Amino acid sequence: MARTKIALLYVGGSIGMKVNQKTGRIEPIESLNEIHRFLPELQKEVALQFFSIANVGSSEVTPEHWSQLALAIEALYDRFDGFVVVHGTNTMSYTASALSFSLQGLGKPVVLTGALLPINDLAGDGRMNLI
Repeated sequence: MARTKIALLYVGGSIGMKVNQKTGRIEPIESLNEIHRFLPELQKEVALQFFSIANVGSSEVTPEHWSQLALAIEALYDRFDGFVVVHGTNTMSYTASALSFSLQGLGKPVVLTGALLPINDLAGDGRMNLI
């Protein structure tokens, strides 16, 4: 049986950061594909493909980003079984509301997730929020 195909649409936020193990500083991940390494169990279950919409803090998300997300989902609709929007937590509810209007009648799931801490923080919520 073919694995479910999921598109991860990255907008930004803490989930896309990592703790530098040498300095202890929080810094952006080098590539969206770096997230793959933190999700080995998920990779066995579903086929993930990453798309970068933006790399901004949650408070910097604008209606233009909402339009870009909706257009990306429309363009990718036939290739994927579902969509996960990776977003900062501060304004995620606004993006969810905007997408609920722009994607009315969509026949596939769209899930928004984020994190309070970077994806590689052992005490963080990023990894589990993506799983």
